[in-house]
Amino acid sequence: MTEIVVFSDTHGRYDLVKKLVERHEKTAKLFLFCGDGYPQIQTLLTYHPNLPIRCVRGNCDPFECTWPVEDLVEVDGVKIFFTHGHAYQVGYGLEELEQTARDLGASIACYGHTHVRLEEYRQGLYLFNPGSVGRSRMGKNSYGVLELSDAGIFTRICDL
Repeated sequence: MTEIVVFSDTHGRYDLVKKLVERHEKTAKLFLFCGDGYPQIQTLLTYHPNLPIRCVRGNCDPFECTWPVEDLVEVDGVKIFFTHGHAYQVGYGLEELEQTARDLGASIACYGHTHVRLEEYRQGLYLFNPGSVGRSRMGKNSYGVLELSDAGIFTRICDL
């Protein structure tokens, strides 16, 4: 089984970023950050310079952030498209995000921006929003875990 931790929208809460990384640094093969928390990730990398992490830029990240707006990664043969979501208007619907992920051949599309958790499966594509580490709009602050195994893809959202 391969574990991938997905998180987004830290908005100043380095304490919670540290907590989730400490929970998974020994088990996760990869961390995916879906934007809005550039300063917290810079701090994280100071203390964990070898952390396997890929990051995309969010709409609240500063100008000096040079991360891409979207990225595609392949882990164990599974393509994962991830973005913050603002460029795909995810606050108004997921159609554009879903179409882009399908066009890229992704099995999973991860995003943030809305601060609202979502785990949904639509005709062969997992849509996954881990919620917000720093400012949840739906209950507790949260992050997500993707598990890839011979049995399939499993998603879960974890409270902080």
